[in-house]
Amino acid sequence: MTSSLTGIRIHDFNCGLKAYRREVTREIELYGELHRFLPVLAHWRGFRVGEIPVVHHARLHGRTKYGPARFLNGFLDLLTVILLTRYLRKPLHLFGGIGVGLILFGGLMQTYLVIGWCLGHWIGDRPLLPFSILISLTGVQLLLFGLVAELITANRADDRAPVSSWVGFDRGSIPPAGDPPEGGGGDDSREVEEEPDISAPATKGETL
Repeated sequence: MTSSLTGIRIHDFNCGLKAYRREVTREIELYGELHRFLPVLAHWRGFRVGEIPVVHHARLHGRTKYGPARFLNGFLDLLTVILLTRYLRKPLHLFGGIGVGLILFGGLMQTYLVIGWCLGHWIGDRPLLPFSILISLTGVQLLLFGLVAELITANRADDRAPVSSWVGFDRGSIPPAGDPPEGGGGDDSREVEEEPDISAPATKGETL
């Protein structure tokens, strides 16, 4: 389930034998029990993740600490990792998507009640009426919560980056606006920007 939800094709996330480069341990900050999802966090930060077969011997002493509580905590940590890796910079996609779905679902129930009322059925004492209103209000609240979260995310200093950094331009490679091109100053001359070299290897891709 973890592999399907995170997109990391690893068979055993709880394997006790893991090796990391120094860059990975310096860049990724952990808290709680997120250590078991280090491959997901490393992949999210741009590092390459892989696995090799290892031999696990049977336990000779002691008892395992895995139980129902550990599975529950692991599932909650998995939700935390999904939230951090997929929706950290776009919370409206999560809360807004759920909110819009609830609004549409509540609207369908209310439409059904309105059609019944137009046909002569009394709807004032039906539990579906307050339930549909509650569902719609919950969807509106989630949508507003997503908008507020987007405002908070947009005001974070570490999330701001110029467009040149997204498309691969260096700050010094973009010529200033209004400067004449080299080698001519006629009316027909055009300023041409140099395209980034997309064949160069990424500096962030390290092997985990």
